[in-house]
Amino acid sequence: MPLQSRALRAFMVVAEELHFGNAARRLNISQPPLSQLIRRFEAELGVTLFVRSTRSVHMTPAGELLHQWARQQAADETGLVRHLQQVSTGDTGTINLGFSSSVAYRLLPRLLGAIHAQRPGLDIILHEGHSLRLIDNILDSRLDIALLRRPAATSFDGLLFSLVETEPFLVALPAGHPLAQSQRISVRRLHQQPFIDFEGSTAMYFRERTRSLFAQYQVRPNIVTESAMPTVLALVQAGMGLALVPACAHVLYSGEIEYRPLAETNPLCSVEMYSVRKDHEPSAAVRVLEETLHHINRPD
Repeated sequence: MPLQSRALRAFMVVAEELHFGNAARRLNISQPPLSQLIRRFEAELGVTLFVRSTRSVHMTPAGELLHQWARQQAADETGLVRHLQQVSTGDTGTINLGFSSSVAYRLLPRLLGAIHAQRPGLDIILHEGHSLRLIDNILDSRLDIALLRRPAATSFDGLLFSLVETEPFLVALPAGHPLAQSQRISVRRLHQQPFIDFEGSTAMYFRERTRSLFAQYQVRPNIVTESAMPTVLALVQAGMGLALVPACAHVLYSGEIEYRPLAETNPLCSVEMYSVRKDHEPSAAVRVLEETLHHINRPD
C-alpha cells in the first residue's frame, strides 16, 4: 500500500525541508532519484503533493493533509509503544483486587497509598467480600488477586497463596470491664465469659481460629451471639460480651472498647493474611502489587 511504503518517509522529509536538495542529503540519496520517488508516490495516490518551481517548493492542500495525517500516525505509534512499555513494566494497567473486610482497617489503605505514590497509572478496582467468595472469584477470573484470611478447610488446585502478614489476636472488652485491668489476658480467663463469636458463613477463618484456640486450652466461653466485623465490635461496645479480633481492628471503637493482647504465645493466638491468585505468571501490574505488598510489610 502507498501509505506503508518508504515513499511516505521521503515525502515527510521533503515536507519538513520544502527543499529537494536538503531532503536528498538527509535521506542520503541524490536529488533525481528522490524527485522520481515522490512523483511515483503522487501517481500511486492520484494526487499532487507538491507545487515545484525553480525557486521554491510548496505543499498542496492534499500534501498538507497527508503531512498532518502522517504526523498524527507517528504520534499515535509513539504513544502506543510507550503505553505497551508501561503495561509491560506495570506502570499502567488495571487490577481487580478482592479483599475481606478486616483488610480495610490497616493493610488496604497502606497498599493503595503506596501504589498511588509510586505507580499512579495503575487503576485498582476494589471488590469486597468474604474469603470463600473471593476465592471463587479468583477461580472464575473475575478477580486478578485477593487479600484474605485463608480458612483451614479451603484447598484449591491452581491457586497460589502467599503469606502477607501475621498479627496477634486482641481481646476486645467493653470500657470499664474488670479484665481490662490486666495488661495481658490469658485465654483461660475467657472461660464462661459472655463472648461474641464469629459467624461461620461470613467469617469462617476467625471462627475456626477461636474455636481451635478454645479447644486447645479447654475453654468454654458463653457464646451470646455470632456475627462478622465490624458488627462483632459494635456488640462488644454495647456491653453484650467480649471478642477476639485481629490487632488491625483496634482502630474501630477505640474510645469505647478496651483492647488487650493475649498472654499466651501459641500460634493460634495470632491470625494470618494471605494474597491469593491463580498459580501462573501474573501480569506486570499484579507483580507490582505483590512487590508493593512485600515492601510495605518488610521489617524496618
